[in-house]
Amino acid sequence: MQRNRIFPRRFSSGGALNRAVRPFTPTSATAASSREDSSAAHARELERLTRAMQALPERCRQVLTLRKIYGLTQREIAVRLGLDAAAVESSLAEAMHLCARQLERPERP
Repeated sequence: MQRNRIFPRRFSSGGALNRAVRPFTPTSATAASSREDSSAAHARELERLTRAMQALPERCRQVLTLRKIYGLTQREIAVRLGLDAAAVESSLAEAMHLCARQLERPERP
């Protein structure tokens, strides 16, 4: 099973929170423009992921958010939502599948 295929390390288990902040240093206009393009692409990617997650069924969205955003284990999710472990596992698999399908579609302008 491929883990975190659609959620790079920067999105999963608080990875973004653990990155060090780089100090600002002035650079050439070309490098700054390249970073802005990269930031814009990242923002578009994040927006697509957000829309895909919002389109999920309620239980799938809850399980995915608790697992990938808050880093809870499947057991912790089961206790919190009053589900059994199999329901959490199947909801997570369904959420990942539906998000992957949504993200594979071409981006609309």
